[in-house]
Amino acid sequence: MKTLITIQTLAKIGKILSKIIFICCIVGFCGCIVGIVSLAIGAESLKLGGGNPFTLRGAKELMRLGILTVAIPLGTVIVCAIGVAIADVVYPGIDKLSVGEFSSVGLGVMMIVLSLFCRYGAELKEGKTEA
Repeated sequence: MKTLITIQTLAKIGKILSKIIFICCIVGFCGCIVGIVSLAIGAESLKLGGGNPFTLRGAKELMRLGILTVAIPLGTVIVCAIGVAIADVVYPGIDKLSVGEFSSVGLGVMMIVLSLFCRYGAELKEGKTEA
């Protein structure tokens, strides 16, 4: 008899979750319809600021963020490695602890390269490039 009660409870929970998901789907469908209608009417598209990333200030900021994206995680990994080496004296075997990966290094390098493209676009926009 316990199994039947468990199955009935799971069925009630499933019914409630299905109603919630159904309502979310209806809201999403209505949002899609509103988007299609506004696109057909010709509503103004989304604009962020001037919409042009090719400025010298933006390129400089992107370069700074790229350097920080590389430097901060590398610094924290070095500090963690030092901390683990010190803790290894007190708790032997803790040195097998993984302190992270360097995935942010790739992201930082990509930001630095992208900043060069943005700087080149800004120079083209201002007409400062040599032929």
